[in-house]
Amino acid sequence: MSYDIKENRNACLECGKELYGRTDKKFCNASCKNRYHNRTMEDRRKMIQRMMTDLSSNYAILEKLLNTGIRVINLCDAEALGFRASIITGYSRTKGHNEFRCFDIRYCQSPTRIFNIKRVELGKVKRVSQSPPLRSSCKYR
Repeated sequence: MSYDIKENRNACLECGKELYGRTDKKFCNASCKNRYHNRTMEDRRKMIQRMMTDLSSNYAILEKLLNTGIRVINLCDAEALGFRASIITGYSRTKGHNEFRCFDIRYCQSPTRIFNIKRVELGKVKRVSQSPPLRSSCKYR
């Protein structure tokens, strides 16, 4: 009894070589498969890296404000320092204010200012799945 391998005239998704063997085969070898998936995931990795850079920048700005005793700052002034209001790690609505978090730093935000900046104990940070309202009154965006 002979087993015939079905010929598949599809091409490798990475290098374009003709494929033989299984009918659902997509790559000619593991190297092409790895190159293809690394290339397709590159944009996602870059986006995540940009987001982490922006979060780190926001955190450094908020931490500097805390260390200097500043608990209230105009949103335009914060943005002039490099703060990006749309980059957060958490949001909730409390006592009529929008409360935002950047890791363990909590702050309230109105359309014109950031206030009530505080550090939160890590065990007390809650996960909230609400979406924040994104807006800024700054003229120079």
